[in-house]
Amino acid sequence: MGTRKGFIQCKTIKKLASHYHEILKLIGEDPGREGLEKDT
Repeated sequence: MGTRKGFIQCKTIKKLASHYHEILKLIGEDPGREGLEKDT
C-alpha cells in the first residue's frame, strides 16, 4: 500500500510543479532560470 501512496504523492507533486511553472510564466518570470530549476 505504501507504493500506491508514493505514486499518488509523486503524481500530485508533478501536477503542482506544472502549475508553478505556468504561474511563473504568467508573471513574467523565466521558469528555467538559475535558482528556480531543481538541481539533479
